[in-house]
Amino acid sequence: MFQLSWIGDNGDPDNFLYTLLSGDAWFPGGFNLGFYKNPVVDRLLREARTITDKQARTERYQQAQKLIMEDAPWVVVNHETQIVAMDRRIKNFVIHPTGVFRFAPVTTAE
Repeated sequence: MFQLSWIGDNGDPDNFLYTLLSGDAWFPGGFNLGFYKNPVVDRLLREARTITDKQARTERYQQAQKLIMEDAPWVVVNHETQIVAMDRRIKNFVIHPTGVFRFAPVTTAE
């Protein structure tokens, strides 16, 4: 059993799947602290890291994610949900999946 906290800092699925669940990323050299290993998942994750075609890459990550869910190597007890309250006059504000607030496109309407 272990406790892990992780923040996806770039929005790419590789930042979670390969980094935290690849058999290549076992601790102490990596962050797979649960020592999860599935050879099919490892192959899919390695392939996805080298593919430049967005659709093909997405398919590999989706296949890997399905297998990981079936294997259930983790029991997630908490996940932060980002909630933002703002005046209805605020326009063009988007909650970004990495948690970064980007204010450059934000405008206000009267």
